[in-house]
Amino acid sequence: MFNDRQEAFGGYFVEKMRLEKVKRMARTLVEMFPEKFSSDYEKNKVNLKEVIELSSKSLRNQLAGSITNLLKNEGSQIA
Repeated sequence: MFNDRQEAFGGYFVEKMRLEKVKRMARTLVEMFPEKFSSDYEKNKVNLKEVIELSSKSLRNQLAGSITNLLKNEGSQIA
């Protein structure tokens, strides 16, 4: 059920904590730079490079995905 990394650091809870931190960081970035992000994933990946320096490609992709989902969900709630 768990991969080696999850078991080494306590299993499911570590992955859940990391996901929550990514979502929190995504919300903060959207609040700080609302004009930089949209509901387009590819544009968000490029704009993240301009806004914040990330050493991890996977973290950048997770942030871009979270920002995209956040803005798509906000758009559907408004409409």
